[in-house]
Amino acid sequence: MGSLARFRNPTGVVTDVSGNLFIADTGNHTIRKVSPAGVVSTFAGLGGVPGSSNGTGTAARFNSPKGLTIDGAGNLYVADTGNHVIRKVTSVGVVTNVAGGTGLPGSFDGIGAAARFKSPAAVAATSTGVLYVADTGNYTLRKLVVSSGQVTTIAGSAGIPGTADGTGATARLGTILGLGVDSAGNIYAPDYYYSTIRKVAPTGVVTTFAGAPGVRGAINGAGTSARFSSPYGVTVDAANNIYVSDYANCLLRKITVTGIVTSPVGTSGLCKFVPGEAPAGLNMPTGLIKVGATVYLTVGNGVARVSNMP
Repeated sequence: MGSLARFRNPTGVVTDVSGNLFIADTGNHTIRKVSPAGVVSTFAGLGGVPGSSNGTGTAARFNSPKGLTIDGAGNLYVADTGNHVIRKVTSVGVVTNVAGGTGLPGSFDGIGAAARFKSPAAVAATSTGVLYVADTGNYTLRKLVVSSGQVTTIAGSAGIPGTADGTGATARLGTILGLGVDSAGNIYAPDYYYSTIRKVAPTGVVTTFAGAPGVRGAINGAGTSARFSSPYGVTVDAANNIYVSDYANCLLRKITVTGIVTSPVGTSGLCKFVPGEAPAGLNMPTGLIKVGATVYLTVGNGVARVSNMP
């Protein structure tokens, strides 16, 4: 429970309507659950045992799961990075494959198991039954229709990294490890390698929303005048404010709908977690989720809570 629990390089976090947190405990190859009372349990997978089996609870196996998202029915979707597949975990812990070929990396648009991903690291659900997938190893953004299993590529070109803005396959993406979607269907994708925040419109138009490609720093400001250093995770709140875990700067960044970047939590370069409701330091934050005025982040080998967020 609480500080007595142990994680190993957790990278993704979401919450359900009951206030339970679900953590992608990447190094342990499991999905963990944290109750509102702080009780930690293993929801799916077996600690320290990688694999690819479907099943219920600890009978299932994952291989370095990273990204998590949740739909309105309480189903979790998991970017099972090491297996190159997208998995579904129901509210009672039943694990199945949604798309991709287990252990078969590639880049192919298709239905269900016929589709191919390469080290997908992030997923984001919409209210329309669509998942967006950061197909990280392919440098592309994919769309997955859950009801049919149909996978299509909506931005980037497989195997060709870069920073070019453009539409669809003419755009170039770098290393995307997190995804967030606003109320208008715009997708926000922190580019870990190039230290920018990219925006993908529903039409597939890709722009650089904040930061300058390849220019690292910890500067607040408007849009491309701001600077990040290996941004990792992202979440979008009800007011369409964007929150980014700025991994190498050890900061939590906020970006308004007009692109103004601030640093409400953390001290640049202070990469250790200082316990408390408003930590002065964050230990290399990765995944994050905002619930009301509270932000939960995966940091180091644990989970941090930041209350009273603007």
